[in-house]
Amino acid sequence: MKHLRNWKIFEDVQDDEDEDPDDKIRTGYKLSWNHIKERMVYLTDIGFELIDGTKKEYFIDNNGNKNVPLKSAEYSVIEFSMKKKVDENSVVSRKFGHLLRWNDSILEIHEEVASFCKHFDGFECYYNLKIDYSTNFGDRSDDDSLSWIVSFIIYSDVEEEVKTKENEKQLDYKIKEYISNSISRSRDNIINSLTPLVRNKVVENKLGESMYNFTGGQYVDGFLILPMNLTKISKASVKSNMPRLEDGIDLIERATGRNGKVELREINKDDLEKTSKLSGRDIKYLEDRYLGLLGYVITYDYKELYDKRKEYISI
Repeated sequence: MKHLRNWKIFEDVQDDEDEDPDDKIRTGYKLSWNHIKERMVYLTDIGFELIDGTKKEYFIDNNGNKNVPLKSAEYSVIEFSMKKKVDENSVVSRKFGHLLRWNDSILEIHEEVASFCKHFDGFECYYNLKIDYSTNFGDRSDDDSLSWIVSFIIYSDVEEEVKTKENEKQLDYKIKEYISNSISRSRDNIINSLTPLVRNKVVENKLGESMYNFTGGQYVDGFLILPMNLTKISKASVKSNMPRLEDGIDLIERATGRNGKVELREINKDDLEKTSKLSGRDIKYLEDRYLGLLGYVITYDYKELYDKRKEYISI
C-alpha cells in the first residue's frame, strides 16, 4: 500500500441540542454508529455514500449463528455497504465482466478503504470491494449505474461481564413482572367471580371513574391497596357477593407468597397517606376517590417474595 493514513479530522455528527440515538453504544457493543459514521469521511471525501438498508447490527455465537440473544453471543457485529459510481472511462472491457484499467483513482479507493479500517484497531474490520450495479446488487435495472461497492463488517468480542449484567437485568425484570402480574391476575379473578351487575360497579371509584387498573402503593415496597366500591350496590347484592370477595383474600395471599397480611376492610386515611408517600400521588386526589371504600389492604415482605420467585424463574 503506497499510503496508509492514520489521521483525519472528524466532524462531530451529533447535534449538541438534541440527544442523538446513534451516539449511544448499545449493550454488548463497543462502538456507536456515530463513531463509525465520523470515520466514513475517508470514503465520503472521495465520493462514496452509504447504501440505504445495508446497516445491520446483530450478535453471533461461536457457531456463526446470527441474531442470537445477548446471553448466547460471542461477538457483536456491525455491517454496512457504501457505493460510488465507476468512471466509465476506466472500463476496459465488458465482454468478460467488467475489467478496469488501474489508475490513481483506483489506488486512492484502496488507500482510503484501508485507512478507514486502520481506525478500528482492537476490533476486527474486514471489507469486500467490488464492482456491481448499485441499486439491486447484480439485478440490473434501467436506472442502475455501475458502481464501486464496498461492504464492511466490524466486530468485537462480547465480554462475559456484560452478558452477566444483562442477564441479571432481564431476570430482575421478569421477577418483578411476574409478581405484579400475579397480583393483577388475583384481582381479575376476584372481579370476574362477582355477578355481572356487581362486577361493573365495584371497579368505579367515588367519582364514577374507572379504577380497574388502579393499585395503591408500590409492589417493591410491599404495600398495596386494591379498592372495591360497594356503595352503589344493593344490600342484597353485597350480601350475596361478599363470600366471593372474602375468598379473594386467599388468592392474594398466594400471589404474595403468604409472607404478609391481607385485610378486606374499609380504606382509611392512614392507608392513603402511606400510599401517597410511596407513590407520590396527591393525598387529596386519593381521598376524593378512595377514602371509605372497601378494599384489600396488603402488606408483605417484598424481598422474601422476590427471592422465592427467583428460585424458579429463568431467562
